[in-house]
Amino acid sequence: MTPRQTRIPREAVDLGVPFRGGGLGAPLVTEDTLSGQLVLNFTGGGEFVRLDLDTAELLGRWELGGGCGEFSLVQAPDGCIYLPLWNGHVKRFDPAKSEIEDLGEPIPGDIIYCAVWHPVWNRLYGGTVGRGPMANGSGRIWCYDPVADEFSDLGPAFDGERLWSLAALPDGRLACGVAPHARLVVFDPRIGEKRDVWPDDLPAQQWLYDMEVGGDGLLYVTCVPGPELVVFNAHTMDYVGRLAAPVATGLDWNMHFLASSQGRVYGVLKPAGELVQLDWEQGMRKIADIGPQKMCDFTCTPDGRCVFLDHHEPVYRVADPKSGETWTRRAEFEGKGATALMGVWRGPDDRFYLAAGGMQLLIRTSGEPGDFERLGQASDGGGQPQCMLAHDGRLWLFSYTWAWVSIYDPAQPWNAGRERGCNPWQCCKLGQDQNRPHQAYLGPDGLIYVTSTSAYGLRGGALSRIDPGTLEVQVERLDDQTPWALAADAQYVYCGTAMRDESDLAPLASEAKILVWDPGESAFVAEYTPVAGATHYEFLHLGGPNNRILFGSTPAGTLFGYDLDMGTVDYLDATLERDGSRIGSLLPGPGSTFYLTSGGRLLLWDYGRGRLEVLVSTDQAWLHGLVQAADGTLLATAGPQLLRFR
Repeated sequence: MTPRQTRIPREAVDLGVPFRGGGLGAPLVTEDTLSGQLVLNFTGGGEFVRLDLDTAELLGRWELGGGCGEFSLVQAPDGCIYLPLWNGHVKRFDPAKSEIEDLGEPIPGDIIYCAVWHPVWNRLYGGTVGRGPMANGSGRIWCYDPVADEFSDLGPAFDGERLWSLAALPDGRLACGVAPHARLVVFDPRIGEKRDVWPDDLPAQQWLYDMEVGGDGLLYVTCVPGPELVVFNAHTMDYVGRLAAPVATGLDWNMHFLASSQGRVYGVLKPAGELVQLDWEQGMRKIADIGPQKMCDFTCTPDGRCVFLDHHEPVYRVADPKSGETWTRRAEFEGKGATALMGVWRGPDDRFYLAAGGMQLLIRTSGEPGDFERLGQASDGGGQPQCMLAHDGRLWLFSYTWAWVSIYDPAQPWNAGRERGCNPWQCCKLGQDQNRPHQAYLGPDGLIYVTSTSAYGLRGGALSRIDPGTLEVQVERLDDQTPWALAADAQYVYCGTAMRDESDLAPLASEAKILVWDPGESAFVAEYTPVAGATHYEFLHLGGPNNRILFGSTPAGTLFGYDLDMGTVDYLDATLERDGSRIGSLLPGPGSTFYLTSGGRLLLWDYGRGRLEVLVSTDQAWLHGLVQAADGTLLATAGPQLLRFR
């Protein structure tokens, strides 16, 4: 049971930044034209950082005001480095002046994910993944002309799909990789023509994640989930075939990023972390072992070496493909920290567990300032833990991508792996094409219930049940809704849905619902719509007289109480919705009250008195993941920070 304090918190205490130094991305190695010094450029925690490649000496760091996408650092022939940002702006770093200039937004409101310099036109081309919370919509092609100092909107790459990767083709055209429903669009800037060349007999449920043109005149394209790479003739854009990994790599291998140097194209097989050279005639040839990493962000140096960023630590590895030799350097600077914590959860040991977006790492804290213990990587599938549940002395972790399930015993030493006896034990996936877990809850039948969104490009999601003893997983797929919020009483499991998913397809349902699952019948037996027209029920809790009021919230800012016996809405308050404030968390408080966060505020919702009170206002933009400690104080995440309310 969650403790309910009687003392109402009135102040926030900053506990610190748990993740520092990691989260590095978008690597680019450049050469100083005067000294010949090789410089490693990358982004991390909203900063642009430059190091001496050989010594790891810090050469400089600059605030960006928005993280870069993984592919985004691009060098122009004049030596300037372009930094397209997630917030839609494009910035330019001039090494001669050591200054960064904001060039503006190519497509106002769109998220930028990829960019490439085209030597034929001496212009920067980029792509967006659309707009909105899940970046749904049509990704657009844009161009920056440095002579005219202006952007051009060149229209969607493919209507209704995201533009995820780009490559400059030898004849002046652009190859545009589309996701999540695979399309390879060839764009000719001279006449504005866009032509899809993706063969009909290739899997359509793919993300064309990255692409590189090799010295053999072929275009290599990574497909996620893959596992094959797809190869095209870079001059004619005719389909050549698929390039498969060696059998010894295993069944769940994958490849995201590519890089090239001196005409050779390289990739990294994950989760094994093997550097391979791609060659259509000879296949994939292993070059070196670099160890398991997130998705292995890497680049090539002008002299032909490969450089890999560690997503957990301020560390990078350099591999020489000619000799197979590798070496490691640690950057001696304190990073600003992860761009965002995924949340905070209370473990079975009454300590708190944290995960950060993209970093995979699990951190444990007592809740005291600066007390953060870095445990390790809970899942080798990439991404990060999305939700956790303490049950029977263990912490169950549910991770994106591919909805991996891991079980951690805090009383035993850390020894992560997929074999039984590992700790945490990465024991299984939810399956049924599930990808991003949302919430986990213990049901009245002793099973663990988990909500999740289906894989990219697929509709809806699922409500899954896991037997903690046998690890048997049962999955109830929904195509028209995504199961999200969870609550349970002695008889039923209540599941709030969302109309949003990651299919990039038009919604099938007109509004979200609360579905009632009967474990005895193994079926949904009822549904409620307490808020007319709601598109998402994000949090649910049972309370009130005899625990028969189902309380909840919508992200838009509406609070409600639904009387399960009367079948009526007992309480409805849209104050926050009228204020334009999005609800970030909802947690039971003392008596008939609830704590919630909205923007940077902690509030108290007194259901009995029909009152909403602001308890603490912070200077943070967004509070998330509210949880209560044994002493009744509250913890919440705020971007890269952890706060305690007392």
